[in-house]
Amino acid sequence: MIDAIVEISVNVFQSFMYIGFLFLLFNKGKKTKKDYIGFFSFVAILFIALTYFSFNPIHFTNLDEIIYTCIQIVYAVFLLKGNIFARIIMPVISQMINTVISYGFAFTISCFTPETVGSLVLKASIYRYLCMGLITLTNILVLLIILRFNKTEFKFKKWTDIVSFLVIPVMSVLIIYSCVYISILTELNPEIVGLLTFICLSMTAIAVITWFMMTKISKSNEIKTKLLLTEQREQLYKEDILHTNEQIENMSKTKHDMKNNILCLSRLIADSKYEEAEEFCNSISENLEAIYTPISTNDPLLNAIINVERDKALNSKIDFRVSINEQVVSDIKSNDIVSIVGNMCDNAIEYLRKQPENKRKMTLDISYKKSYIVITCKNKISESILSLNPDLATTKKDKVSHGKGMGIISDCVKKYNGDIRYYEKDNYLYVSAIIHSNRISN
Repeated sequence: MIDAIVEISVNVFQSFMYIGFLFLLFNKGKKTKKDYIGFFSFVAILFIALTYFSFNPIHFTNLDEIIYTCIQIVYAVFLLKGNIFARIIMPVISQMINTVISYGFAFTISCFTPETVGSLVLKASIYRYLCMGLITLTNILVLLIILRFNKTEFKFKKWTDIVSFLVIPVMSVLIIYSCVYISILTELNPEIVGLLTFICLSMTAIAVITWFMMTKISKSNEIKTKLLLTEQREQLYKEDILHTNEQIENMSKTKHDMKNNILCLSRLIADSKYEEAEEFCNSISENLEAIYTPISTNDPLLNAIINVERDKALNSKIDFRVSINEQVVSDIKSNDIVSIVGNMCDNAIEYLRKQPENKRKMTLDISYKKSYIVITCKNKISESILSLNPDLATTKKDKVSHGKGMGIISDCVKKYNGDIRYYEKDNYLYVSAIIHSNRISN
């Protein structure tokens, strides 16, 4: 009776584990009632298959594993979203992982106990239960790490991510393995087993608490980033309003001056002073060229951010050139293009301010290339930047207030299934956001 309860309990847990792994891996959007109905239906189907083969003989080698894999493939292909190849291959991979782990532990435990590999797989015993527990624990760890790697916000570049989501869980599992090994060597002495069980539970609690704490911290950082974007757009509106008022004043002055200039020019022509009139026209032309001409596209927010960035560049005596394909504007949400363009230009301007005036050159280009939208900001550099700072991380001491620029650009680009690239060519640093046109992921 106890054996049946243990087998059924493990089957229930494994059904949720394998179907849940696929559910979390591919169903990243908002979950609907249909999604949950499909999830629980296939959990039930997999549980029935697991339970059937737990209590009935297998007449064909690996028939049970083939059926488990097929059930998961059907679920992934017909009820989940994402790359079709990934939806087919991931159930196969998860089942292969389980097979390798299962036979690995069965062989290892058989080396230290009277049980054989076959009896550990088929015959009920305390050693089989230990083996099942270790197999399930290891499967959970491996599948969680796969899920964590699949999340875009975690790239395991920070040492805190590596320690929290990789080192501590792996060390905890290794300690649990060691405790089981010691229990077997002491022939399952009750006192020692009790102490080792306490150690195992403590390590598991530490790993779980650390994992969830770091997940909460990551979500908090994501909220801070969104708040920073909101503050950035608010500041943009303020700067654009001030900038517009300045342009209105400049245009008013120009209009007033032009009346006087035309009267003066008319007098010179009337007096037949043609050379003086030509020189006067040239001087007026130079003055008009010096007048700031705002960028104008179909997107007011894009106009605002580019005009603000151009104003910053002009104030810093930076040669800033802009090339825009206006059709691109309609394919990207205004707030996203503001974040991408604003942070690209800010990074370039911040660098160029520290350079000699004859090297203060930058270009912003927004264009179509085949089925992609490419936003590129390039700026003149005096030496290689990527060799010293390959990730373009901030060099400022206040890393809380600064250094979010590249991360914000990356987040915006990934919403469109795009990519961000940076490289150096002909003494210029290029930062390019490559976006799939009309492909916004939820």
